Amino acid sequence: MKRLFIFLVLVGSLFLSCRPKGQRCRVIEKSLPIEVFVAEFIRNNPNYSLNDITKEESNELFTKQILDTLKSYNLLYGIPMKLKHMNKVNGKIMIQLEAWIKPYDWQYRGIDNIYVDLLGNVNDSLVPSLKTDEYYCIDGRLLKRVTSINTVQKLMGKRVSVYTPRISIEKDPVRIVEPTNPEVHLGILHFAIDSIKPFKGRDTEIIYY
Repeated sequence: MKRLFIFLVLVGSLFLSCRPKGQRCRVIEKSLPIEVFVAEFIRNNPNYSLNDITKEESNELFTKQILDTLKSYNLLYGIPMKLKHMNKVNGKIMIQLEAWIKPYDWQYRGIDNIYVDLLGNVNDSLVPSLKTDEYYCIDGRLLKRVTSINTVQKLMGKRVSVYTPRISIEKDPVRIVEPTNPEVHLGILHFAIDSIKPFKGRDTEIIYY
């Protein structure tokens, strides 16, 4: 009870201290980089899912833009990824995360779902804090796209499964009622992981009005 009281006091202090004289403020949840990227792509390519030709052309463009951007900017930041495998390979701790099964209480903005398999190594000191089947967020940059299951097995040092071999943006064709939002497939990505932390929802920011 005492801890709850202290928490409420701190939250109240945040709202009071964030307000310049004569202004009100509120805390809002930020959009993810991938949500902003996809919204911009759809604005520029409104016919991306119109027919087989536009789908093929749009997916080629989407793949190029995604891979080019990921080399310098982490579009995967904030995406909840489930830790599936961990293995020591040539003295390094390799992990595999996947984002095709999302937390039950999580929804993307403007996207039906995101599919990606991510491989990368982490510092040995993180091993005791990482738990299989828990959700994490990563920061880092793309090293390369992986297109061969043999490369996946070599990187991980053991047999693992992957579920997202292609990169694409499309609406699910098997839905009885076509969804408004697309599915986004980001393929199998080998990442240089700079940090990994437990998923706790969206980042927030204070806005004034």
